[in-house]
Amino acid sequence: MQITSYIGLVAILALIGYAHPAASDAISTDLELAPDPLNASYGIEGRPIHLRNGHYQVQAAPGSATQVKTTVFGEPVYGDLGEDKDEDAVLLLAHAPGGSGTFYYVAAARNLDGQYRGSNGVLLGDRIAPQEVTIRNRVIIANYVDRQVEESMTVTPSVAKSKYLTLEKDRLSAIKPLGKDEQVLEGWVTIGHETRSFWPCSGKTDLWLLGDSPALSEIIAAYDQALPHPRPYTPLFMVLVGQIVEGPREGFGAQYEGALLATQLVQVSPRGNCKSEFIVVEAPVPGALIASPVKIKGKARGTWFFEGDFPLILTDSKGQVIGKSFATAQGEWMTEKFVPFEGTLQFKPPRSDSRGMLVFKKDNPSGRPEHDDQLTVPVFFKGKPQCTY
Repeated sequence: MQITSYIGLVAILALIGYAHPAASDAISTDLELAPDPLNASYGIEGRPIHLRNGHYQVQAAPGSATQVKTTVFGEPVYGDLGEDKDEDAVLLLAHAPGGSGTFYYVAAARNLDGQYRGSNGVLLGDRIAPQEVTIRNRVIIANYVDRQVEESMTVTPSVAKSKYLTLEKDRLSAIKPLGKDEQVLEGWVTIGHETRSFWPCSGKTDLWLLGDSPALSEIIAAYDQALPHPRPYTPLFMVLVGQIVEGPREGFGAQYEGALLATQLVQVSPRGNCKSEFIVVEAPVPGALIASPVKIKGKARGTWFFEGDFPLILTDSKGQVIGKSFATAQGEWMTEKFVPFEGTLQFKPPRSDSRGMLVFKKDNPSGRPEHDDQLTVPVFFKGKPQCTY
């Protein structure tokens, strides 16, 4: 009787530990490599979870009838999380520790020469409604629906939320919660003489980076580290958190229509771009000096092509077209996977303008606006004095 009671107590304590996850998302560093993400090992609240074909099941405690179950929710999402061009993976794990709750975690699996090493899991919530997970410029975005803080678990989730995460040295972590009026912004940072600007993917004009931005010193340090000897006004792709506010009324920032109060530096991606989940440009690199003819190469998902190619357009800084061509798939393009492409574009450089925009247009034979898309990459023209952004 005493043994039975002891086993029951152990089971109850184990369930309490599982049902009320601790704040730490620590993970053992000795998780073994696996041939694919569905058979890799992950860490949930410091405990190793060894998936087999996307499932894991173990007794809550020795002798307990209660089973702790973990399963992959949906399908893994693939993308580069480490600037090494390998296809890493992100998964949603549904963790049922044996009580009434089902806890959803985001976890990542790093691709190491074709073998996958899992990360720790980061909690999204209990009995939420997961929506989608995407990878963009090495940032993981998990969208889900939750309840209001004061609502009980019996209420259907109705509050849309997003969590942004990054993977550094096999450790997954979420960025700090956004403050009032803050947003996550992707775009090009330019640091130079009399210049400190941010061109967001979501806007059509540059923003001045305010000098009292809490993250400014970190942004400048990251810029200098990624571009130790840059040409003047070379843009660098970053993901920032901040508020878009009015621009300064005097000083170098007065020429800008708006400004950014940057509060967090989320990610630095030298080869990143505003459409990286669909297209990756390998040459020319952002901010490159180009001359005619310019050779273009990269990879794009098959949905970016039609009949094996898509349009290329080069403009000056005012949007005037100075060259057109096509990029051609270097493989089977009827797929949703990435397909290599190459192209050559001839152009006549503008007489006085040093800055241009290379546009990669998604081919849209239907002409329907909802199918339009494009990527714009900043470049500079050889032989022209470079001006500020």
